[in-house]
Amino acid sequence: MYRIVMRYRCSVIKRISEFGVDLVIFATYRKIGFKTSPF
Repeated sequence: MYRIVMRYRCSVIKRISEFGVDLVIFATYRKIGFKTSPF
C-alpha cells in the first residue's frame, strides 16, 4: 500500500514538473515572439 502511494506521488510530481517546464518554455517563447513579431 505504502509503495503504491509513493509511486503515485512520484508520477504526479514528475507530471507537474513536466507541465511546469512546458509552461516556462511557452511563456518565454511568447515573450520572444512578442518582441520579434509585430502582433
